[in-house]
Amino acid sequence: MAWALVIFGGIVECFWVSGLKYADTLILYALTMLGIIISFVSMIVATKRLEVSVCYAVFVGIGAAGVVVSEIVIFGEDFSLIKVSLIFTLLLGVIGLKLTSSHNNDDNLSDRESFSPTRDSHIIESPLTECKKSNAINQIIESDSTGGVR
Repeated sequence: MAWALVIFGGIVECFWVSGLKYADTLILYALTMLGIIISFVSMIVATKRLEVSVCYAVFVGIGAAGVVVSEIVIFGEDFSLIKVSLIFTLLLGVIGLKLTSSHNNDDNLSDRESFSPTRDSHIIESPLTECKKSNAINQIIESDSTGGVR
């Protein structure tokens, strides 16, 4: 479900990016703004379940590749082998990023599901931890004033 949202958001991004360039009426500007909202809401919801860096890379990769393809196919921009090669390289990088971080994704997901800052806000550090921090801070302060740690 989360990956479907990333892909959907990336596809919608292709439309609103083109809308930024070609919108010339209030209705087209409003549709562009709606596309921006829809794509970013999809991305935000997806990042609740996926690793943010990979999610964002896929989102931007789909958007960038889609815009280049639509500019060439729909809007008649010149085909450039260099441009297509660079987009292909971008997509390979996104796929590589996804493949190399997929083994860590399950661990990160379980951490995110088990800890909630609002739910677990009552958790505080022990007085011993606070004492250790205080001693470390005092040593730093003393070392600055005496030129070395005592």
